[in-house]
Amino acid sequence: MIARTRALARRPFLLGVPLVALTLGASGVAHAEGSLDLPQVDFLMPQSAVYVDVLRDATEVIVYTGDADVDVIRPDGTAAGTFHSGDTINPDQSGAWRFVWSARIAHWDLTVPSATGGRMWSDDWRFDSSSFGPSSALSRSFYALVNGGSTDRDGVIEIKAEGLGGYLYRVEASNRGLLSAPGRSVPDVGQGYHGNLAVYIRPPESASLNPLTPTLQNVDFSVDAGSCTAMAPGLYDGAFTFDSNVEGAWHLVCDLDGDGTFNVAGDEDLHLTGAATNGANRVTFDGKDQFGDTLAPGTYDCRVSLSVGELHYVVRDMETLYPGVRLFEYQGGNTRRGLSMFWNDEAVAAGDVLLPNGEASLVTSGAAGLSSGAYNQATDPNGNSRAWGNFSGVSKGNNAWMDTFTWLGLATSATLTIEVVDGTVDGDGDTLFDVQETCVTGTDPVKADSDEDGLRDDVEFFHSPSDPLNPDSDGDCLLDGAESRADGSSGDYDADGLADSLDDDDDGDGIPTLTETCDRPASEYPEGTSPADYDLDDDGHPNNKDRDDDGDHHADADEGTGDGDFDGVPAYLDPDEIGNGTDGTAGYFGGGGCATPGSSSGAVAALAALLVALRRRRAS
Repeated sequence: MIARTRALARRPFLLGVPLVALTLGASGVAHAEGSLDLPQVDFLMPQSAVYVDVLRDATEVIVYTGDADVDVIRPDGTAAGTFHSGDTINPDQSGAWRFVWSARIAHWDLTVPSATGGRMWSDDWRFDSSSFGPSSALSRSFYALVNGGSTDRDGVIEIKAEGLGGYLYRVEASNRGLLSAPGRSVPDVGQGYHGNLAVYIRPPESASLNPLTPTLQNVDFSVDAGSCTAMAPGLYDGAFTFDSNVEGAWHLVCDLDGDGTFNVAGDEDLHLTGAATNGANRVTFDGKDQFGDTLAPGTYDCRVSLSVGELHYVVRDMETLYPGVRLFEYQGGNTRRGLSMFWNDEAVAAGDVLLPNGEASLVTSGAAGLSSGAYNQATDPNGNSRAWGNFSGVSKGNNAWMDTFTWLGLATSATLTIEVVDGTVDGDGDTLFDVQETCVTGTDPVKADSDEDGLRDDVEFFHSPSDPLNPDSDGDCLLDGAESRADGSSGDYDADGLADSLDDDDDGDGIPTLTETCDRPASEYPEGTSPADYDLDDDGHPNNKDRDDDGDHHADADEGTGDGDFDGVPAYLDPDEIGNGTDGTAGYFGGGGCATPGSSSGAVAALAALLVALRRRRAS
């Protein structure tokens, strides 16, 4: 339990303002932060977690005053205890201390006496003003601490609001807006949004105010498919790549309506966004817009932007903001820089009502945004401020999330032209989409069998190991179709692990298929046969799948391609390979009337055969 003191005892409230707040505020150095700063807010709702920055835990204290007890949680998430009005909290950790009330509270103030700037913030302010009327509308500035491009850089954007009216409403800020509808205002239908930026009541003391200037390099677009330069949504995605010098947000905007503008604040152009890192970035693009609709085939001009210090000022169920809100970069002291504001209310425009001055609120800021102008200018609805509603319970802000966004710095690439094609077209009916044939397989999109080998392109691409662009993938003079099964798959006749359509010796007999099938004059093939089906010994196996082509019971691998009897027929195709007039099926020296090995008659026969061979050699 954190030690508490009663240095500031409980005190009565005077006209709704804690006396401690008045006392501490008189010096101009330390001032209680809380309900005193929000005079038009009757209650802070219990869902609001309020934080107080402790910068130097060894020397700082927090004084709490309020009309209810408060639970306090340390920066590390452990409970510090429940505190009463008038208690002084002695922090034992530096960081953001969280204060939570169990019920709505009207008077609550937190003071760090040594503070010289804002210490109190929330990422989800939830207010109850008890009325929609103008007398209950809040006019004050909030200050959002934004990322300055790296962990040691930050910036502050002042949200200068006049006429916040909504009875029950929320004030939040984030660096992305609603993830389901980036940069857009939408009806509150299960959005589940929660701000991720600290929104202070005063300029934060902890801010460094040193944001980086963003730069983009090496911006490019490519397609994730072979040699394709066009993307096919649903089949081949594209990718935008770029190098960033900061941590920030990227924006991809494509000019879909072809008017030459790249609009982040309108439904007519594509607008996608996400987090950018310092270094190389790759953004996959699936060819769909921010609504999930697929782009029509065509060419589109696109740009990539990189922001630093991006802020989305998001409010929920705020029926009125009049005369409006303006956004400024807070640069310290009295120095502010006017920022351009962007918004897109097309999804909620149907609920619009006229402003108190009789004008209609702007549906969008336009592609260039609406400038907040100089800080000392008067607030001008639709001129230099973002405004809507008329202090009633109806407007486009009713039951809606309203997003107004800006950034401290922006870098934008040159225009990139992308091409989108229809990935569902199959002109030749081979089940390969035309874009697949153009980009990946290289086959002819209007010809089902590009290499005319008897196998359709898709069969060779998906089911066969053969090349759909080469009719004879293994160069054995047999077309891939002739070496494949009906379903396109290729067998492995010799079981050597190599498909027949890729094996130049299908039967593994040591004699190349090319030699067994095609190295012969066409006139030598019987009528009606081809190299693919020629079966010399008529045993039902074509030569390239027959280890004994001539049927002499001697393996082709043993007989080889030589011509022992010089009759012009290689041994593996010659059943009488020794030229003795005897069918080799009977054996060299046995059977078929020939002498048995070792007999004199056998030797004579062998000698006779040798003499015949010698005579033929001389004759040749």
